[in-house]
Amino acid sequence: DPRQDIALVATGQEPQRATPQRQRVMEAARSGPAMKASELAQMAGVSASVVKGLVGEGVLEPVALPAFAPF
Repeated sequence: DPRQDIALVATGQEPQRATPQRQRVMEAARSGPAMKASELAQMAGVSASVVKGLVGEGVLEPVALPAFAPF
Protein backbone atom coordinates (compact mmCIF):
# COMPACT_ATOMS: atom_id res chain seq x y z
CA ASP A 1 0.00 0.00 0.00
CA PRO A 2 2.06 2.99 -1.21
CA ARG A 3 1.72 6.15 0.85
CA GLN A 4 0.80 9.41 -0.86
CA ASP A 5 2.88 12.46 -0.14
CA ILE A 6 1.30 15.88 0.14
CA ALA A 7 2.87 18.88 -1.59
CA LEU A 8 1.89 22.54 -1.74
CA VAL A 9 1.14 24.78 -4.71
CA ALA A 10 0.39 28.49 -4.95
CA THR A 11 -3.30 29.30 -5.45
CA GLY A 12 -2.67 32.73 -6.96
CA GLN A 13 -4.13 34.45 -3.90
CA GLU A 14 -1.92 37.01 -2.16
CA PRO A 15 -1.22 36.80 1.59
CA GLN A 16 -2.99 39.24 3.93
CA ARG A 17 0.36 40.38 5.29
CA ALA A 18 3.21 40.38 2.77
CA THR A 19 6.25 39.96 5.03
CA PRO A 20 9.68 39.31 3.48
CA GLN A 21 9.51 35.70 4.72
CA ARG A 22 6.11 35.15 3.12
CA GLN A 23 7.31 36.74 -0.12
CA ARG A 24 10.23 34.27 -0.25
CA VAL A 25 7.85 31.34 0.24
CA MET A 26 5.59 32.64 -2.54
CA GLU A 27 8.55 33.09 -4.91
CA ALA A 28 9.73 29.54 -4.16
CA ALA A 29 6.21 28.12 -4.63
CA ARG A 30 5.79 29.87 -7.99
CA SER A 31 9.26 28.97 -9.26
CA GLY A 32 8.85 25.25 -9.67
CA PRO A 33 6.79 22.12 -9.19
CA ALA A 34 4.73 21.37 -6.09
CA MET A 35 6.94 20.84 -3.03
CA LYS A 36 6.45 19.41 0.43
CA ALA A 37 6.01 22.02 3.17
CA SER A 38 9.42 21.20 4.65
CA GLU A 39 11.13 21.58 1.25
CA LEU A 40 9.36 24.88 0.61
CA ALA A 41 10.36 26.22 4.03
CA GLN A 42 13.98 25.15 3.51
CA MET A 43 14.15 26.65 0.01
CA ALA A 44 12.71 29.96 1.26
CA GLY A 45 14.84 29.97 4.42
CA VAL A 46 11.83 30.22 6.75
CA SER A 47 10.27 28.14 9.52
CA ALA A 48 7.49 25.65 8.87
CA SER A 49 5.06 27.95 10.72
CA VAL A 50 5.38 30.57 7.96
CA VAL A 51 4.39 27.96 5.37
CA LYS A 52 1.52 26.66 7.56
CA GLY A 53 0.22 30.20 7.96
CA LEU A 54 0.04 30.62 4.19
CA VAL A 55 -1.83 27.31 3.88
CA GLY A 56 -4.26 28.51 6.55
CA GLU A 57 -4.93 31.70 4.56
CA GLY A 58 -5.55 29.76 1.34
CA VAL A 59 -2.45 31.21 -0.35
CA LEU A 60 -0.96 27.71 -0.67
CA GLU A 61 -3.03 24.58 -1.12
CA PRO A 62 -2.16 20.92 -0.56
CA VAL A 63 -2.13 18.51 -3.48
CA ALA A 64 -1.47 14.77 -3.43
CA LEU A 65 1.70 13.63 -5.15
CA PRO A 66 1.55 10.27 -6.93
CA ALA A 67 2.82 7.50 -4.68
CA PHE A 68 5.82 5.49 -5.73
CA ALA A 69 5.33 1.76 -5.38
CA PRO A 70 8.21 -0.04 -3.63
CA PHE A 71 10.26 -2.40 -5.78
